[in-house]
Amino acid sequence: MPGLRSDAHLSPARPGGDARLLPKDYQPFGAPHAPTEYRPAMAVLKRLARRLLDPKEHVLPRGLAPGRALEVGCGSGRYLAQLAASGWRVQGLEPSAETADRLREAASLPVITGSISEASFDPESFDLVAAVMVLEHLHHPLEDLRRLQSWLRPGGFLTGSVPNAASWEFGFFGPGWFALQVPTHLFHFTPTTLTRLLEKAGFEDVRVYHQRNVSNLMIHLGRFLRRHRMPGARTCLEYPEKGPAPLRYALRPLSAILAWLGQAGRMSFTARKGK
Repeated sequence: MPGLRSDAHLSPARPGGDARLLPKDYQPFGAPHAPTEYRPAMAVLKRLARRLLDPKEHVLPRGLAPGRALEVGCGSGRYLAQLAASGWRVQGLEPSAETADRLREAASLPVITGSISEASFDPESFDLVAAVMVLEHLHHPLEDLRRLQSWLRPGGFLTGSVPNAASWEFGFFGPGWFALQVPTHLFHFTPTTLTRLLEKAGFEDVRVYHQRNVSNLMIHLGRFLRRHRMPGARTCLEYPEKGPAPLRYALRPLSAILAWLGQAGRMSFTARKGK
C-alpha cells in the first residue's frame, strides 16, 4: 500500500475517516460555513488577487463546468458552500453526526452522515468528488478511493489535499511535526506515493500541486511563543482558520518559495477517471 503509516513511524485533524478519533473541538469544525460576500468591485479585486497569489489549497481543473459535486469530509462546510455558490449541485458526506447535523440545520447544506464505506451512491453519480485533507484519515485508503472512483462519471475528477511527508518540516520536526496528528492521521504521503496510490485506484492524469501554505509552520511558531509566554501565540495558533489577510499576503513569498522547491507542508491533487 503506498503511503507511510503514522503509527509505524512513531495532534486535531480533517474529518473523513473514523469520527470517533476526532475531538469535538477539532479546529476545522469551527470555521465559518459560508464564503464571505464582497461588494462587486472588491469581489473583482479578490478574484484577481487569488489568481495571482493562488495558494493552491483547493484545485479544480481549468475549464471544468459546474455539475454535480460530492465533498467527503465536509468539516466546516465552507468548501461545500463555495462550490454551491459557484453553480455546483452539491452533496456532502460527513462521518461526524454532530457536524453533519449542524451543517444541515445551521447552513442548510445537503449533508448525510456516514463514511465512504457506508455510503451507497449510485455509480457515476458525480462530476466531481472533493476530499480535502481526508485521505490521511482513512483506514483503507485504496479501497475507499476505488469506491470514490466508482461514484464518478467517466471523465470526472477527484480533487483533494494531504500533508506532505516529503517536506523539510517532517525531517526537521520529526515525531513532533504538527501534521502527523496521531491517531487522527493514519497514513501520510509523499508526492510519489500519493500518485502511485491514485493510479492504483484507477485514476489517470494525476497532478500534484505544492500548496503556498505555511499553516503548519505557524502552528509550530505559536506553540513556541506560547511555551515561552511571548506575545503573538494566539494569532499564530489560529492562523490556519482565522489568519488575517495582511498576514497571509505578507507570508506569501515564503510559502511560494517553499512550494517552488517542492518543500511545502501540504499538497493538493487532481485525478481523472478514464472515459
